[in-house]
Amino acid sequence: GQDLPFINIRNTLEKSGLGVPKLYGAEPHQGLVFLEDLGDEILQKKIEAEKPESIESLYHEAIDMVVKMQCDLDVSQDCFAFKIAFTVEKFVWELDFFRTHYVESLLGKKIQSDDRKTMDRLFHWLSSLMDEERKVFTHRDYHSRNLIYHAGTLKTLDFQDARLGLAQYDLASLLRDSYVVLRDELRESLLDYYLSRREEKTGEKIDRPRFRYIFDMTSLQRNLKAIGTFAFQAIGRNNSSYLKYIPNTLTYVKKNLKKYDELGPYGKVLNTYLPFDER
Repeated sequence: GQDLPFINIRNTLEKSGLGVPKLYGAEPHQGLVFLEDLGDEILQKKIEAEKPESIESLYHEAIDMVVKMQCDLDVSQDCFAFKIAFTVEKFVWELDFFRTHYVESLLGKKIQSDDRKTMDRLFHWLSSLMDEERKVFTHRDYHSRNLIYHAGTLKTLDFQDARLGLAQYDLASLLRDSYVVLRDELRESLLDYYLSRREEKTGEKIDRPRFRYIFDMTSLQRNLKAIGTFAFQAIGRNNSSYLKYIPNTLTYVKKNLKKYDELGPYGKVLNTYLPFDER
């Protein structure tokens, strides 16, 4: 059963003491995996039910798991995630996917050729910036729906697409999550918590302003990608259940476009195609 990515990556995570579902058996030729049922107490639900003061400690647990995934895995293991990495082309493809499925298909907008070129420049610049960072194990879909509480501990799911990528990627998924919107002050303090934990673990100082800058740029790429996925689900798959998460995600995008002067010209062009923020 080693040849299914899910099993291969699950085993690597489990060996390093990370919370994953137990494996009861597999039929790799049929693509079947028999897993422990972790119930339905996903982080998203737990947060909706919790008092605000206990939310921070839930996120500390989730961040501890990110730090472990990035620092503790045995890289000598024959793990699929260490053999595949994000590339500039992959990031650009995801941004093109946003433009095609959200702007053109869902919103039905025709993009002027000069604007298309400006978007291309943004897409390539963002993707190259992200690609230049040192690469670590990246879950790739690390958000409040793929984290689940089971028997009092936090476990993660849906890691079959894990690969090498920049450290900010999983943090952007978690802290600028389409399904749960955190207060800005909480997000800042959680980023600080991550940076302190990682410095403690590795003994290496992190350039914090630089890390935060790349975090924002990674969030921008990942949020645009998510909007593209939600739009594709609605149009390509006839599943409109994700459309309600687009406004939250767009708000992240617009805030980040406004935050940095170098994004000004790109923001101006992108905003002409994006709906007005009603909130």
